[in-house]
Amino acid sequence: MALIPYYSRDPETNDCWITALVYGKVQLVAQHMIQLLPDSRWIVYQGRIVFLISLVDSSCKIIAEDKRFLEFLQVNGLTASLSNCFSHLTFLRKYYKQCLTAVEIDFQLNSNKPVYMYEDYLCEHIGKIISEQNDLADFCHPVIQKLIAYDNGHKTSLLPTLEAYLQYVDTPNLAAKTLFIHRNTLFYRINRIRELFEVDLSDGDIRLKLQMTLHFLKLKTQRGDPEDQR
Repeated sequence: MALIPYYSRDPETNDCWITALVYGKVQLVAQHMIQLLPDSRWIVYQGRIVFLISLVDSSCKIIAEDKRFLEFLQVNGLTASLSNCFSHLTFLRKYYKQCLTAVEIDFQLNSNKPVYMYEDYLCEHIGKIISEQNDLADFCHPVIQKLIAYDNGHKTSLLPTLEAYLQYVDTPNLAAKTLFIHRNTLFYRINRIRELFEVDLSDGDIRLKLQMTLHFLKLKTQRGDPEDQR
């Protein structure tokens, strides 16, 4: 099951709390969604239209990638947020909060996507919780800051190269494609990173720490931390 609170975006202020209720679209949204997802149930809660959807051996990603669903959101000026799947109604509040968290973080990152999936923002959520009582920089891998400084000083692109490599570690061709570079260029840059910063990218724990730092960096950059502007 998944929760989907709908939002209608104010074209002038980009306010995420302007809901579909303002435009009188509740019945339209509900009726159309039931056609797309016959097993869904819906309510209006805290000014948002919330859908409870039954998923059997499936992933919320199927909903997020449904072309009819995406087209409906776009035509009606709506966005949707999906929680992780859950199995008991007593968990409703927790998973509803996941939806709100995904929206909040996405608006902070200013990516303006039509559908927010909480699972895509898990690392940023961890960073957000940490930053409420700690300096997020204390939890970042030092290699990332060194990479930023090196790129700034040498006009290189090692950091985005590392990010793409970590995302597609088993498919280097895809990593190279996202960077619009040749596969050999990708390998050359990765080897340079290994040599310059003495980092073992074959170590899964190190790759995890680097990826977490990259997610944390997105939050820090959006907040305009002076340290990130160096």
